[in-house]
Amino acid sequence: IYTAYQANYEMDRLGSTAASDTIIEPMFLIIYLCELIMKLTVHRLYFFCNHDMSWNIFDTILVLFSTADALLTYSGISFGSVAFARSLRLFKMGKIL
Repeated sequence: IYTAYQANYEMDRLGSTAASDTIIEPMFLIIYLCELIMKLTVHRLYFFCNHDMSWNIFDTILVLFSTADALLTYSGISFGSVAFARSLRLFKMGKIL
């Protein structure tokens, strides 16, 4: 739901981000990072070779990319727009459906 709100907000205001993004984005990142760490702790290498392997790799790439973006952004360095990576989260919703 928040991804749809965020996309709509950015479309209405031509790329400007909502003020709530500075709070909500890091919260989502922490939740997804904790989820990934717990899954890796439980499943170990099986995490990358089970029937959900492709989704697990996709989730890992998204979390690592988002973590790198957050660290670089907070340190004052940025490697460009990551709007396309944020839109990849919509594919995660397809996993639920």
